[in-house]
Formats: sequence, structure tokens, C-alpha cells
Amino acid sequence: MHFTEELLAALRRQGVGTVFVTLHVGAGTFQPIRVEQVEQHRMEEEEYELSNAAAERINAAKAAGRKIIAVGTTTTRALESACPADGKVQAGRRRTSLFIHPGYRFRVIDALITNFHLPRSTLLMLVAAFAGLDFLVAIDFYINETTRYADVILPTPSPAELASYELGFYHLSVRNVAKWSPAVVSPPPIGFLRYQDPKVGYSFDYPNNWTGQPLSDKEASEQRMSAGAMFTSQKDAAFLTAVWNELDKANNPANENDLIVEVILKSMSSSDGTTKLEELARRVETRNGLIKTYLDLKAVFQTQGQSAPLDFLGKAVIVRASRGILLVAAFYSKDSPSNAATATDQIIASARAPE
Repeated sequence: MHFTEELLAALRRQGVGTVFVTLHVGAGTFQPIRVEQVEQHRMEEEEYELSNAAAERINAAKAAGRKIIAVGTTTTRALESACPADGKVQAGRRRTSLFIHPGYRFRVIDALITNFHLPRSTLLMLVAAFAGLDFLVAIDFYINETTRYADVILPTPSPAELASYELGFYHLSVRNVAKWSPAVVSPPPIGFLRYQDPKVGYSFDYPNNWTGQPLSDKEASEQRMSAGAMFTSQKDAAFLTAVWNELDKANNPANENDLIVEVILKSMSSSDGTTKLEELARRVETRNGLIKTYLDLKAVFQTQGQSAPLDFLGKAVIVRASRGILLVAAFYSKDSPSNAATATDQIIASARAPE
């Protein structure tokens, strides 16, 4: 709709490749979310199709380190539905009921181009999942003497800064902005508690049946960190580790992010009981003065006294903030109940560095 043949040709001249996917959009996409807990909403199934050629080009691009930019939320749903845990897009015609909401971990796309979306819609939830709740700003504005609503992803600007933004065909002036509110951290979902370090201030959500506590000053010092915490669950065969290290201007973009991440991964690999740590996927976000690196991991652990090693899957986020670097990593056994993977996604999505 927005990409003319002339524009597509100009993109191709700059080396941007294009592939086409099909999602047969049903009424379920436009059904408003009526439940209080977004996780309880159920999507109606829709059919999507991805050709062999399209799948091969996408997989080749990702293998070469190129960015996958989805044009539209329907394209996003189709691509994410076509990608199993191994991270490779699969061709074919299938049906999907995938509902993407905050906490979802994207496997395929690196960027998203999308229109405005209505409040309480599944499409707005998808955008919030990708952009982060901290960067989704709701703007009420008047056009032609009628009230309309739109959502826009912005790096939490001030009301004065909003007045100068040019969005599509609509120019926002001071008199047009009906209200503006800064981003807020939503309360943890049902079944989760929020942990916040009492001294440093970093935080994350964790399942209420997991137990743990912050490391003592002595424990943190012995592990060469400024502060940290450990939570575990025997029921879910899972655990999480938080590490905070003070480092002035750690978010300086001049510092090579890949090098910082590799050093942290090497440190994790050398931890007691870790016999193998493998990185499966990586995604980097730079927004609002923070540099966040999301990792999908696979690990093998064997502590003293264990007769055999144990295979684990995990997720981690490394947040480079002005005051230091926060690492939150959560692992769960391959034999864990299915809710362990969902809990891990929520933990990682909720991690906040101290302000």
C-alpha cells in the first residue's frame, strides 16, 4: 500500500532485497481484547503461506547478518509463525493462532514498519511487544474537529518535542496534543512478583513460586560484581541470575557492544558447573540511552555430585546503562514444564536497569 514500484526499485538499487509472504487475515485480528490479563486472549486461526524461494532468501539473509524488516503486522505474524525454535524460517502453507504480546521473543524480524493501530487491539499488542512498553506513547489528537486516536513509537519525548513531530499527513501542534504521559512500568502479571534490588535499584519480574534473594556484599565481592541476585525453582527446573556492575558511562556507543557481550558470555561459560554455553540468537536494541542485547542460549550444566550433565535452554538480556551494566539470565531444563519457557520470556522482558 505504501511502497510504489518506483520506491521498491530505488530500494533494490541500494541493495535492499524484497520477498513476499501471504497471511489471510481473519476477523480475529480485529477483535478487541476484552480480558483484563492480555495472556488470556485467544486468537482465531488464520492461514499463511511462505514460498520456498522466500524462505531461502530470508534464511540466507539472516545467516549473512542482514536485517529482516517486516512491512506490516500481518507480515510479522506470518514470519514469526513460520519460524520454529531453531530460528530458521520454514516454507509452506499453514494455519496459525499466534498472539504476539509483550513478553514475546521475536525470532525473525529486526525492524517493523507499521501503521497506527486502535487501542486494545491485537495489532497494538504486537507493536508493544516489539517496541517495548516504555516506548509506546498514546497520543489523543483532534483532526477536522473530531477526536481520533493513534499510537506512535517515540523515544519518550517531552510534550514540547511532540509538537514538532511530523507524522504521516498529520502535523501535531501544541493545540492538537490533548494529553501526554511518560512511559510507566506496568505491574507484574498474575502469578509474578517484582524484585527490585534495595541498594542498586535494578528490577525484574519472577514467578511467585520461585525463591531467592540478593547476594550479600561478601558474595558479590567474591564474584567480582557490584551486586547480584539468584532465584531458583525446583518445580520448574529453572533458575535465574542477575548481575549488576557499576561502570561509568557504560552506554557510551563508542564502546564496541559485541566485544562487551563476548566478554560477558566468556565469563558465564567459565562459571562453576557450566560445561558448555552456546549462543543461538542475538538481537540488539538502542533506545532511550540504553543499549540492550537479547540472547537465546543453550547450556549444559553439571555440578559436583551429579552423575550426568543436564541440558538447559535460556534467555538473557544485557543492558548497558549510564551507571553500569545489568545482566539478567534465566535458564530452564529441556524437561521443564511448558510454563517455564513463558516465565523466562517474562523475566527477560521485564528487566530494568537502575535509573
